[in-house]
Amino acid sequence: MNKAFVKENGDEDDSGESLSPLYLRLSANIISPENLSYCSRVMTLEIARSFGKKDYNDSRILNGGNAMSVKLFEAVKSGNISLVKSLLKNGAEVDAADERGWTALFMACHNPEIDRGFPEVVEALIQAGADFEKPIGYGIRPLMLAAGYGEAGVVEVLLKAGAQVRARNEGGRTALQMATDKNYIDVINLLWEAEMLSGEVGSCGSTPSSAAKVVTFAKLEKR
Repeated sequence: MNKAFVKENGDEDDSGESLSPLYLRLSANIISPENLSYCSRVMTLEIARSFGKKDYNDSRILNGGNAMSVKLFEAVKSGNISLVKSLLKNGAEVDAADERGWTALFMACHNPEIDRGFPEVVEALIQAGADFEKPIGYGIRPLMLAAGYGEAGVVEVLLKAGAQVRARNEGGRTALQMATDKNYIDVINLLWEAEMLSGEVGSCGSTPSSAAKVVTFAKLEKR
């Protein structure tokens, strides 16, 4: 992808080169990636870089986001709670999503790059109105993601906020079942108790009881 690509089928400049509307808009720095389809945003990103426009970066292809949302994603990735709160206060779109559908909340639940989540960031995002039931691919919700990675602190915050503990992904599995697969004991206890308190038959086949108590297992470290 280079300048020649966007100069096809357009007007000519003083040198006789053909200039397309996209070329002209890039030159004037008035392209708005937020108003384009995902594919168009990616193409615009590559073209912009060919012009040396360093202010364009991967995060600018967020869906429904703004400049503040780009910074919010970066702050969330590192767990910078003070910066997260500041950006939210100054207009960052809390539910802006990247090309995978991940919002800042999903990234706060578990950042796979550093294998950890940030409970305090999750809490701040929820207080700012983040949708904690919005799913990504295969119907995975924030609670399921956190449970599947053994993020007990994040699970606790999501449960306190009212996350649906019995929600199922497209494969019919709950957060408790995902945590059980990997023996994340602290998470299992939290989710099992939440299922019992909901007053319905547990997703793992347990039957609720008014006298039910969470079983305390030997704690295992998250791997």
